[in-house]
Amino acid sequence: AVRLLFSIAAERDYEVALIDVDTAFLNAAPNETVYVTLPQGYSKPGQCALLRKSLYGTANAPKSWNTLLHNWLVTHGFKPNPHECLYTGNHNGCTIHLLVHVDDVAIFSNKSNVSWFKSTLKADFSCKDETMERYLGFDVTRTDDGFLFSQARLIKQLGARTNRCRGNTPNKITPIRNKPKLEKPLLSPGDRAELKNYPYRSNLGVTGYAVVGTRPDGAFAYKTLASFNDCHQQPHRTALDDFISYLNLTADALPLKLSKSGGDSLSAYCDADWNGTECHRSTTGWIVFHGNNPISWASRTQKCTARSTGEAEYIALSSLSQEALYLKMLLESLEGKPGHVQILSNTGTRENPGCVSIWSDSMNALQNSKKEWVSDKLRHIKTAYHFFKQYVKWGDLRLGHVAGPENCADIFTKGYGEGNSGQSNQKAGEYLKHALTCLGHKGCEASCPCQAIRKSMGSSQETDQKKSVKGNKAFREAAAAASIRTTWLVGLPDLEDRW
Repeated sequence: AVRLLFSIAAERDYEVALIDVDTAFLNAAPNETVYVTLPQGYSKPGQCALLRKSLYGTANAPKSWNTLLHNWLVTHGFKPNPHECLYTGNHNGCTIHLLVHVDDVAIFSNKSNVSWFKSTLKADFSCKDETMERYLGFDVTRTDDGFLFSQARLIKQLGARTNRCRGNTPNKITPIRNKPKLEKPLLSPGDRAELKNYPYRSNLGVTGYAVVGTRPDGAFAYKTLASFNDCHQQPHRTALDDFISYLNLTADALPLKLSKSGGDSLSAYCDADWNGTECHRSTTGWIVFHGNNPISWASRTQKCTARSTGEAEYIALSSLSQEALYLKMLLESLEGKPGHVQILSNTGTRENPGCVSIWSDSMNALQNSKKEWVSDKLRHIKTAYHFFKQYVKWGDLRLGHVAGPENCADIFTKGYGEGNSGQSNQKAGEYLKHALTCLGHKGCEASCPCQAIRKSMGSSQETDQKKSVKGNKAFREAAAAASIRTTWLVGLPDLEDRW
């Protein structure tokens, strides 16, 4: 919800302000009778105090304050959003969006409406204005093109704590490598006692907050490393240290970018890696964009075992459809439309966001999702995974095929790079292309922080292209000999030349 609102603010060129209510909990009366003992020096035998205001630390204080603020906003004409802690109102013909987090209220509207809301709130509560330079642990920078979200401060603190800061480690250009694969070992009692000597869970938790907030490029690495919380050994700790090194080295150069480009349409990419885990379950990965701005992503292990790649891709499509439909309803509710799924056009304009476009590189999954009946090969899949077919039929979801090399969701399902840690990474350039897309860096100007990464990777990409010339020539000769007709359904115009 936070990223979606900031994406709308960037596209609409809204003013974004933050206001904080002083001692917010003390403004609300407790909703039940609460007695407390008096402090030392005031207490008397057989006496206690009856609370007339909610104190910080009492169980019902947050709920009482939230109820008070909710009633105040409703009284002043704001409508609560059924999906998140959002409120929407209208003043002087312009929409006002409010995002409430405990006692902090973020305001999204034009400049005059922001000033009006601040003065109205200050008339009833003691408040102070705050700058939108830091919000919910994110460093927020307003640019001419939109917003930049970064957690460089948190990441650098973690790098200093683990001694993986710049200059102390080799240059890590990918979060995690796919070989050698990490496995769960059988631990002896002595090994389990050793687990406490390394703060694996603590360090991984910090990286998890960064991944959830502003670093979708590290989602697969976090998902993989999180499965060894209770059985980690030296290979897992080394992989975690390398992941921290990658985040630290790219903390300043790869912020999350929310720009004006792309419009109001929702689009999504999904991918699956079949049988890629030790428990023989597949990995689902997807990302949802509002225009060109990433607003939601995930990398997770599927809950059932897929018998083929097509089944794994089909389950991934179902998982993404749940999130896409929710975001579609959230966007409709923010624009004053009914908060339910309805048949919309496919244009994707401001007045009509249209259906959600979902791109997958699996033709098998796409064909099965468009069938009104259940294929014989998919009858054993749980009914819950078939729910999205009705939305495809109604037109709320529009499915399309994208070539594998152009599917940016690929980085959510597998690691990049072959061999041991000392060998060169042949796929670093491909990973960087997808990572920049997933971070919202499309058509960036020369002043964008990502240019430093692009320049540093330029030489390695040229080397990889030279090494692949011989393989490309062999592919062309083999295709010509076999009289293979190459037809590219979706992709760049020069995709065949690149092959």
